[in-house]
Amino acid sequence: MEYKGVALRHEKKYYISTAAQGQISHRLKHTIKRDENVGEDGVYTVTSLYLEDMYDSSYFEKTAGILTRYKYRIRMYKNDPRKLTLEKKLKYGEYIGKVSCLLSMDEYRAIFSGNKLEILLDSKYGLLHELFVEIRTKRLAPKVVVEYDREVFVAEQGNVRITFDKRLRAGISNLDITKEDVNKISAISEDRIIMEVKYDAYLPSYVRDLLTVPGRDNMSISKYTICADLEKLYGGCFNNGQHTIVPRHI
Repeated sequence: MEYKGVALRHEKKYYISTAAQGQISHRLKHTIKRDENVGEDGVYTVTSLYLEDMYDSSYFEKTAGILTRYKYRIRMYKNDPRKLTLEKKLKYGEYIGKVSCLLSMDEYRAIFSGNKLEILLDSKYGLLHELFVEIRTKRLAPKVVVEYDREVFVAEQGNVRITFDKRLRAGISNLDITKEDVNKISAISEDRIIMEVKYDAYLPSYVRDLLTVPGRDNMSISKYTICADLEKLYGGCFNNGQHTIVPRHI
C-alpha cells in the first residue's frame, strides 16, 4: 500500500514491563535475528530532534487523533553526530510511512539556527527542498529532543521489525543534539518499555505467538508528545536560534 508515493506499513505499539520484555526477548533471540546495528549490549541509542511550526500542529494533530498527518525530525544514532538523517514520518489511518535522507553538519546547522537555509536547496535530496518550503511558510523550528535505548529484532518474512524502547528521556536544555551538554530527564518509569511491531502486509503467526504476554493491549503511544509535555511543564524559550529551557514556577 502507498500514500503519495510512500510505502506504508502496519505499526502496533504496546506498553510492557521490563519482566515481560525480558521474556519476549528471550523467545525472539532463539527464533529471529537481532538488528545488525545493535552494540555488544544488544541496544543502541536513538536521539531525535523534532521540528514544529508556530502552532505546535504536529502535537495537536496527534493528541486530537487526526488520521492523516506528518512530522519532521532529525535523528542521530549511537550519539554519533557524523551520522545525521532527516526524516519525515507519515501517518495514514492505521498505517505509517517514512521518507529519509542523509544530512550534512552544515545543513543541520542551517535548520537548527534558521539561518543560511538556502544550503538546503543545493542538496540532491528532494526532502530537504521540501523542508526549506515548510520552514519558510510554516516557520518550522527545533522543538523537542527525544532519546531512548533501543533493542531490535528483525524477520525477513513479512519484513517485520520489533523494537523495545527503554529509558525514554526528554531534552530540557540546549536542544542541539550534536552537543554533549543536552540535559535529559526521564520521561516514563524505567520499568515501562515501549514495544513497537512494524510489518508490511501481514505479521507471521509464529512471530505473533512469540510476542504474546498477559495484559498486552495495542495503544496509541507517542514518544514525541510524552517528551513535548515535559518540555511544556518545565517551560521553554527560543531566542536567536539558541534553544534553552528556563524553569517555570508550578
